[in-house]
Amino acid sequence: MGLRLKDINFESGTLSVVQGLKQSTAPGSGVFAEDTKTKRSTRAIDISPTVINALRGIRERIEANAAILGVNPSPEMLIFGDPVTGQPLKPNTVSKVWKKLRRKLGLPEVKLKDLRHTHASALIAAGVHVKVISERLGHSNIGITMDTYGHLMPGASRQAADKFEAMMQAGPIRDPEHQV
Repeated sequence: MGLRLKDINFESGTLSVVQGLKQSTAPGSGVFAEDTKTKRSTRAIDISPTVINALRGIRERIEANAAILGVNPSPEMLIFGDPVTGQPLKPNTVSKVWKKLRRKLGLPEVKLKDLRHTHASALIAAGVHVKVISERLGHSNIGITMDTYGHLMPGASRQAADKFEAMMQAGPIRDPEHQV
């Protein structure tokens, strides 16, 4: 929720995770930006052309709203903020909007906070290397990713054995450093 206009590189197709938003617990307080939890949490992520196009649409809406108000959009404006001011939205507001949108589109009942897990699970199912998934999620080490998502790889050991067998049937492995 802390993603700002300046955190997206539309040319390279990446976004930078450098901050998050937090709801203050003090009475009368609002939402504020804070640094990511760990050094590994701050990261650049490659994003798909579809996501880039969706973010371009959001940027265009922000620019149009700014033009109506007669102001220049600030690079600090939040992508998922108030559509006019770019200011932070309260977490429960975002959750309510997500719920309405999800129902309108006929999507499964998945909470907004669960989308991170859905993303990781889909990448595992697609065969993406766990190290890459760990880096995308900003985990401090691959062990956290494996402890959280390892159960989603039930056939991994059999698949490794089958691939090794195929390599053995193909003939000697050519490795200049370790001749076999």
